[in-house]
Amino acid sequence: MANLEDLRGRAFALTGNTGSGKSTVANLLQKLGAHIISADELARAAAQPGTAGYESIRKVFGEQFLHKDGQLDRKKLGHLVFKDPLKKTELEKILHPEVQRLYLEKLSELNSLYPADVIIYDVPLYYETDLDRSTIAYTIVVFAPREDCIRRIMIRDSLPEADAAARYDAQISIEEKVSKADFVINNTSNKEALESETKKCFSKLKELTLGSP
Repeated sequence: MANLEDLRGRAFALTGNTGSGKSTVANLLQKLGAHIISADELARAAAQPGTAGYESIRKVFGEQFLHKDGQLDRKKLGHLVFKDPLKKTELEKILHPEVQRLYLEKLSELNSLYPADVIIYDVPLYYETDLDRSTIAYTIVVFAPREDCIRRIMIRDSLPEADAAARYDAQISIEEKVSKADFVINNTSNKEALESETKKCFSKLKELTLGSP
């Protein structure tokens, strides 16, 4: 956990297992006044046609992972790397440096424009990847029971239960993430309860941000 004097220029990492409701929490935090930096959006930007990331992916993985319009076929590539750890590592070596560069640019921009505001880095695989954590002040984990997450994954991604469970279980356990978190938002009840938990967490983050020098 960071000291108060170290908060300036840093972000709060928001994470949680797939299907936990993390995106819903990110949207709620944004409505409350937080500025959100999305790792998923940065990864998409890093692989747009014309970027170094895109060209590296095309060279390493081949034209079969491109749509006819030249855009990256993310779903097809996702299926590949999920089943092949070596390919996953190759893709991460291409994208992670670019995502980190874009993140630092965005963080610097937001800190210049809104120095007293809460900045959230929405990063799904915070604990699963070798992320540079030097700009992270605190971590927030969204918790939801495994069965609830699997059900949401099935609906969201149109997957059978076995595939949804495999995707969920490929991540670090939610219990381990909770044990490492500075803040935990429980998504175990209804929408109103989740909103209440998120508001309480945001109030704490705002106090910490305003308390930094």
